[in-house]
Amino acid sequence: MNYDQFNTMQDYWVDKIYPNLQQHVVVESFNDYLKRTAFLPSFAWLRKFESVKVVRIASVVNSEKFTEKYTNNCVTFCAPSSAEGAFMTILYQITPELLVEASLSMWVERDEAHSYISLISCYSNDTDFEKFMKDVKLMRMKGDTTKPVAGVGGFGAGLGGSINLGE
Repeated sequence: MNYDQFNTMQDYWVDKIYPNLQQHVVVESFNDYLKRTAFLPSFAWLRKFESVKVVRIASVVNSEKFTEKYTNNCVTFCAPSSAEGAFMTILYQITPELLVEASLSMWVERDEAHSYISLISCYSNDTDFEKFMKDVKLMRMKGDTTKPVAGVGGFGAGLGGSINLGE
């Protein structure tokens, strides 16, 4: 067990993610949140099932950028059930008719914390959703964290690097 990796993830969580979260209501899940809010007058659109759309957004999003941009839209977050999971669910109300569940995944690679968010949205206003998707596109993760680090002289090994002999 590498406890340093847990500490790295904890430091990343405390420094980069947690400051951008708020908790206004305690719920067990996105589904629980939808059930509880559907009875409020401002959430009448949730009761009209034919107008509600639920979409898994096929993209991985930069968690730091996303949580920072939508800090004021954060409704609640649910802690992971175990430290090994390094997983968190964050609920957002982006607009009155656009709710988002952001699933945060974190891991340590080469002694550095990494994370991304995957999204599920529940909405009835297509215009709000399309604008949100444009914002999400700008926050997509890029690059490849699995590529070996070039070492001194570009030989692929060296100070913390590795040599990729396969592939």
